[in-house]
Amino acid sequence: MADLPGYARAQQEWENREPERPGPCECAECNGYGVLYSTNPVGEDEERPCTECAGQGWISESGEPCKSPDAQQADADEAADLQRDYLATKDTE
Repeated sequence: MADLPGYARAQQEWENREPERPGPCECAECNGYGVLYSTNPVGEDEERPCTECAGQGWISESGEPCKSPDAQQADADEAADLQRDYLATKDTE
C-alpha cells in the first residue's frame, strides 16, 4: 500500500496534523457569541440563537452545546462591575 501515489504525502500530513484540543471549544458558527446575525428582508439586523451551540457559544468534546469554561468567573466579574457601578451612582445622588 505504501507504493500508491500520494500515500507518503498523505501519511506525512496525517502525522503532522495538529492534535485536537481537549475540553470545550468555541463554536465555529458564532465564534463563541452564541448568536448569529443576519439581515432580514426589511434590511434590519436580526439576532438569532446559533443552531450549532444552541446559543451557549461553546461546544463540548462530544459536540454538545455547553457554556464557556470561564462562564462562572465571567458572570461573577459582571456582577461585581454592576455592583460597583450601582454604588458609584448611588453616592452621587
